[in-house]
Amino acid sequence: MPGIRWEAPEFEHRPKTAGWYWTTVVIAVVLLALAIWQKSFLFALFIIIAEVLVIVWGAIEPPTVKFELTDKGLRVGERRYYPMRELHSFSADSEGILDPAYPEVVIRFRHHFRTPLRIKAPMSWLPEVRRELQAHIPEEHFEPGMTEVLERYLGF
Repeated sequence: MPGIRWEAPEFEHRPKTAGWYWTTVVIAVVLLALAIWQKSFLFALFIIIAEVLVIVWGAIEPPTVKFELTDKGLRVGERRYYPMRELHSFSADSEGILDPAYPEVVIRFRHHFRTPLRIKAPMSWLPEVRRELQAHIPEEHFEPGMTEVLERYLGF
């Protein structure tokens, strides 16, 4: 089989309002005041760096990534390749709970020390991606993690 090819954003982008940015700044200022009051200057430095990163990362548009899934493995972009023999199982957000346009596919590896790979697939391609993966590795029930739910709630 020649495989399946698709493109998807690297992550879901949620546009931020000015209120979202002001909220992060207010929280950072409160934490900064607490750190200075406690004379924890290292924590104060951490708060400043963290707030700058939150502001910068919050505005980043996700790049589009090319995926290719074949009998031999999964290629993500130009540099990453995962042979099928290294994959243990997968779960797919077939209901689009977290992102209705580009649901998440979570792939777990045979080596338990590797973190699961989270990729996106267009909802129209998801049945085909699931079929191809089911031919090689077992599917598990998709359960969104607490961090994903929290990120969605916070709009990040």
